[in-house]
Amino acid sequence: MSNEKSRRDIGLRLKEARNTLAMTQTAFSEPLGVRQSHISGIEKGEREPSDTLILLMEYHYGISRTWIKHGEGSMLLDKKHDDINLPQEQQRLLNAYSVAEDSIKYAALTMLENSAEKSQSAKKHK
Repeated sequence: MSNEKSRRDIGLRLKEARNTLAMTQTAFSEPLGVRQSHISGIEKGEREPSDTLILLMEYHYGISRTWIKHGEGSMLLDKKHDDINLPQEQQRLLNAYSVAEDSIKYAALTMLENSAEKSQSAKKHK
C-alpha cells in the first residue's frame, strides 16, 4: 500500500472515529495537545499521525491503535485507558500528559514528534 493511500485511509478512519464520538476537531484535538489544524491535516490525508498521537487517542478516547493504523478489529476498545496494557514508563508518561496544561502538552508532543522524525530520517540514511 502506498504511503499516500495509507495516510488517506488513516485519515478516513480517524474522521469516522471522531464522528462516532460526536466530537468536533477542536474538542477532539485539545486533550491530545495538538491543534485542530493538525487533526484536519490527518483527516485529509495530508499528514500521518505519530505513534505517540495514536497512543494518546487510544488512551483518551479508547480508539484502537490497530484499527486506526490498519483498519483491523473494533474501532473502540471495551476497556478504560487505565486498563490498557502499556509498559510502566509509557503509562507514567500518559498519566503526566493527561494532567498537564495545554501548552505543556503541545510542547512535549512537538518535541517527541520532532525527535521521532529525526530518528526515522537517520535510519533511512544508514
